[in-house]
Amino acid sequence: MLLIANVASRNWQDFWIGATLTKVYNDAGMVKIWIWEGLDKIVKYDDWGFNEPSNKGGCAAVKASDGTWFADDCSTTKNYVCSIPVKLDVCDNEWIYFPVTKFCYKVFFHADYNAAESNCVVLGAHLVSIHSKEEDVFVQDISQCGINFGNDGGEATLIGLYEVGSDGTKWNWTDGSPTNYVPWTPPEPNFVSTDKCTSVYADPTNGALTGYWNNMPCSWQMRNYVCKKSPIAVEIK
Repeated sequence: MLLIANVASRNWQDFWIGATLTKVYNDAGMVKIWIWEGLDKIVKYDDWGFNEPSNKGGCAAVKASDGTWFADDCSTTKNYVCSIPVKLDVCDNEWIYFPVTKFCYKVFFHADYNAAESNCVVLGAHLVSIHSKEEDVFVQDISQCGINFGNDGGEATLIGLYEVGSDGTKWNWTDGSPTNYVPWTPPEPNFVSTDKCTSVYADPTNGALTGYWNNMPCSWQMRNYVCKKSPIAVEIK
């Protein structure tokens, strides 16, 4: 009804839709059926008017006055309405879609920074970049696991932030996205000549450190890390 109201407001009398009468051949011979043009799908829903579809033509049109369909000669000039296929963002199996950022995320376990980034790249991803408080909280939520893989701050989660240079003033994300959200808590970042990679304390068991971003040596083995990549756009017809 929204479509009918819209075209009526434009003073259209009628308009083309994508249903066409098509010849189909089978073992019984030739039959004519109405299909949706471009989709090759049989018309299952219809709203034909009285005595329609007639044999006047092989294309379907709609009366703006009441929304009923009628068949007409395909060469007749009319207004028309186009439809655009809907695309849905879909993540690979076991990846989590976050609608705020429209990206996919997955948690993996036990790696140093270089090994983690390499594994993410193999999967078409990068170590996670974070650009807002909402994304920061989301990444911490999915990476909580309550386990510790040992020393060297192994209870933290690797993210994709790394230092450029050695004075602690410039940090980049491995995916090349802007460094527009870096909520360091003083005294971080510190020991910048050696601690050039970044982790987050995600678990509430970390106490006062929960949510804390920590720059650390890239060789340290962290308990887990998060990869991030774009979803697959699936066309829904």
